[in-house]
Amino acid sequence: MKVLYNLGLGVTQDYARSLSYNEKSCNLEDKNGCANLGYMYSEGLGVTKDNAKALAYSEIACNLGSSLGCSNAGFCYLNGISVEKDLKRANEYFSKACALGDTESCTEVK
Repeated sequence: MKVLYNLGLGVTQDYARSLSYNEKSCNLEDKNGCANLGYMYSEGLGVTKDNAKALAYSEIACNLGSSLGCSNAGFCYLNGISVEKDLKRANEYFSKACALGDTESCTEVK
């Protein structure tokens, strides 16, 4: 349901409802719910854009095994988004995303 409301697939797009479902999912340690929250905060979808929260949720998602969460966290560290630029940390996140099957992140590994 969270994705349906976020994208408006078969239902009226409702970011508030999507946010609620994703928060519940993340609280239950669902990697996709946490990754979705990271994306929503990074883009300001139904929430005030907040890169620090986006990174926090991406890191949680990564720790739960989300390649998307790892990739997004790596991007933040690579570019210094809401954190000091840290190429070593970025590489660690990209490596983990690569190991989880994100082939695009494999090209970022140094």
